[in-house]
Amino acid sequence: ADPHELWDQVEQIIASAARVQQPWVLLFDHANRLRPGALSLLEQLLYSPHSRGIVMLFASRPEEQTALLKTLSEYSSLRIELSVLSLDETQSYVEFSLDRGMITTPEFTRDAVQLIARISGGVPRQINRLCRALLLAAQADDRHEIDSELVLSVTEQLLGMRVSA
Repeated sequence: ADPHELWDQVEQIIASAARVQQPWVLLFDHANRLRPGALSLLEQLLYSPHSRGIVMLFASRPEEQTALLKTLSEYSSLRIELSVLSLDETQSYVEFSLDRGMITTPEFTRDAVQLIARISGGVPRQINRLCRALLLAAQADDRHEIDSELVLSVTEQLLGMRVSA
């Protein structure tokens, strides 16, 4: 679609939201992938007569900060950096994820979760990746428990990483 047409549509949506005095949030996930020309459009949006009540959230990984994001941070009134999960948080995260997925077996041993926390570095995306592989391996082996031995095996065989216990 033509960028000017898209911009016109965005302006119409903003104007409609302003007329009903409805606050709203724009979330830019993977904001590091914004094109360089996006900054001027975002500035237009910020200074639009209808922009009152708009909150913009930009999400990206710290290692993927671009010059554009650094410029955008100058406009920011709040910056939140999420830290990696601790061992206890990893345990809670794994349990919550299993509950949410209504998965009751296999169970993860404490040693397995400690190893998952260490291997993943506490990064939820990595925890998810490793746990998915572990659940598949446990299902294939008809296991009712995921222990540190399986974590080491899956990490090495499926993910190509060597880890010591």
